[in-house]
Amino acid sequence: AHLRIDMSHNDIQTLRVNRSTSAYSTASNILALDLSHNNISSIEVMFFEPVQNVLKVLNLSHNALTEVSQQTIGELKRLRVLDLSRNRIGEIEAGTFMGMGSSKLQIVYLNDNDLANVHPSLFANQQKLSAVDMRLSSASPPKIQHRGGHSKPTAGRRPHCHGPQPDQRRPVRSPPRLAL
Repeated sequence: AHLRIDMSHNDIQTLRVNRSTSAYSTASNILALDLSHNNISSIEVMFFEPVQNVLKVLNLSHNALTEVSQQTIGELKRLRVLDLSRNRIGEIEAGTFMGMGSSKLQIVYLNDNDLANVHPSLFANQQKLSAVDMRLSSASPPKIQHRGGHSKPTAGRRPHCHGPQPDQRRPVRSPPRLAL
């Protein structure tokens, strides 16, 4: 059976690696992990390793994260939805999403953070990426580059990014939530 773990609203401050089981290989069956509405300010390197081959939805929204890197997020190869909204993220390293399966990641929520700049290659080679929500962040949405360095997705559809809106008359739709 596949699990959906809800650990929201628990006042968790740090995500630490369980060193007692780190010597053993794990065959996790966790598809969705909700760590929202905690007080998470740091994630230890390798924390997500036990779920890197199965996790599809990761919710880290409403926490106290200030930065995100490939070392903290890890190589979540099957991740489809990543919600990092409503944190204090001021920086996301350029290679953060490189370890994630380029054919899986579809939606990224970065809205309501302290992002000032986003590296242009942040989502390089994310072939299935269809939405990046950056509303209420001061950074402009990055161009999403795909295999071959072009900005049009290989599937023929253009991803949409939500960022600071120059035309406030048009309402902004939120990207859809992806169900498993």
